Amino acid sequence: MSLRKSRTVTKAVEQDLLWELLEASPLAVELFDLDGTIHYVNNAAAERYVKPVKELVGVNIWSLYPVSQAAHRKTI
Repeated sequence: MSLRKSRTVTKAVEQDLLWELLEASPLAVELFDLDGTIHYVNNAAAERYVKPVKELVGVNIWSLYPVSQAAHRKTI
């Protein structure tokens, strides 16, 4: 195996490991853009919102909170 191919394989393995760690984390992990659109949540985050992961991806995170909390959280 060439060194270049070996580095590519290693990077792919590292990325897979990272996603596995995020999925296995007991802590809620949420990835969302500046507009608040959710792009990723792990199972711990889904449990926190009492919704399946599939229902959360694509949703605006601020819509999951009461208006007063959302306004405060946007400033943090």
